[in-house]
Amino acid sequence: MAIMKAVLFSCGLLGLFVLSVVPDGLAIQVDSPLGSPEVMQQGNEASKLSVSTKEFILGTKGQQYLIHWQKRIIPIPRKWLIALKDEQDEEGEGVSAFSYDRDITSFPIGNGELGLHLSSFDAMAPGSGSAQAAAGRDVFLVFNPKTSAFRPGLINLGRTKGRLRYLGCFSAVASHFIIEDINGDGLTDIGTVEERMMCKEYTNDQGVDVVAGPFYRQDLIKWHLFHKGQWRYDEQYDGRLLEQVTELPLIGIAFSPVDFVGEVYWQSYDPRVWRSRSPQGVLYVPAYRKELIRQHEQKR
Repeated sequence: MAIMKAVLFSCGLLGLFVLSVVPDGLAIQVDSPLGSPEVMQQGNEASKLSVSTKEFILGTKGQQYLIHWQKRIIPIPRKWLIALKDEQDEEGEGVSAFSYDRDITSFPIGNGELGLHLSSFDAMAPGSGSAQAAAGRDVFLVFNPKTSAFRPGLINLGRTKGRLRYLGCFSAVASHFIIEDINGDGLTDIGTVEERMMCKEYTNDQGVDVVAGPFYRQDLIKWHLFHKGQWRYDEQYDGRLLEQVTELPLIGIAFSPVDFVGEVYWQSYDPRVWRSRSPQGVLYVPAYRKELIRQHEQKR
């Protein structure tokens, strides 16, 4: 008879902590047939808010970050993209969550200013280790075209994407970003939908540490409202997903680490096929994933 055990799985690279009950003796181990294919940028479907990927470019000079806009080059504080403590905590890891892409997505806020979305991603090269780790972050800045000045908008999200293979099981996390005026004040707010592939670690009857999973989970959308010049999280809007939304495109990657794991285990980008632990089901499917599903079905 299978023995049920409550276990806590901790993945430092992804920051995942999951308490769960799993049957003793259940473990899945697979070898990924893929390398690190999360490359190239996907576009955004037409929507009522204008989203641009052509207005701004991120550059560097030494350790200084620069944003190119029109014919101007404007320096921004490094700490907005790389906090010193976060950089120190990352030392010794196989990937860097601070490998920012040069492409920047911009969108109107509604007060004459623009929101800027910057994103980073780094993955271990194929064959460089069994962990096949990846990590990345997302940061939002505010730009005033009249003064050519930038300021922080939402820079404390931490690691928003990543994956790690541990004891034969891939865990992963990814955040998707939506922009809409959720509270009707005329200003653009930012919604985040977090997805995870979770692994459950436990000790079997032989005293061996094994892992079950992965299991897919999609959290309810959370909204950061634009207030006093920045985006601030407001829990009273949790779970409010409009019928028509404006999606921010992925930057520098063609699909997320969660998609990567879904394809490895189930040879599908469709969350309906993945082993799910989402209480509310899958309420949100980003446009790029719908296209991946369509292309996959055409190949059958």
